[in-house]
Order: sequence, then C-alpha cells, then structure tokens
Amino acid sequence: MAGYARYTALLDACVLFPLAITDALMSLATAGLYAAKWTRQIEQEWIAALEEQRPDLKGRLETRRDCMREASDLI
Repeated sequence: MAGYARYTALLDACVLFPLAITDALMSLATAGLYAAKWTRQIEQEWIAALEEQRPDLKGRLETRRDCMREASDLI
C-alpha cells in the first residue's frame, strides 16, 4: 500500500484528472516510492472535470475512484 512510503505527496485535481498522469503517479505510489494523498474535495473536483469533458463517463468513475482510494491514503 502506498501509505507506507518515506515520502508523501498531496495530489491535486490537476494531476488526478489526466488519466495517463494519474496512472503513472498511482503506479509509483503502489510501488512504494511515495505515499499518494488527496482529499474528498480534490477527488470530487477531478471527477467533475472529467465528467464535464467526457459526458459519456458520467456516473461511471466509481470503480476507478475506489481503486485509487485502495492504492492511496485519502485525507
């Protein structure tokens, strides 16, 4: 789990919104290189931004959100 790393980073919506960046950052976190953290407000912000750009994903991001929560420490 990413929460046991030596370094901690607060990930803002601007890096959680682009899926490729998010995947790279979450991979590094699950590898234990750092602990990824964000708040529920940040989480709601990236989901809203993605749903605005991709209306076809509206209501379909819960699985991704849940996987990201498992790999990080939500604060």
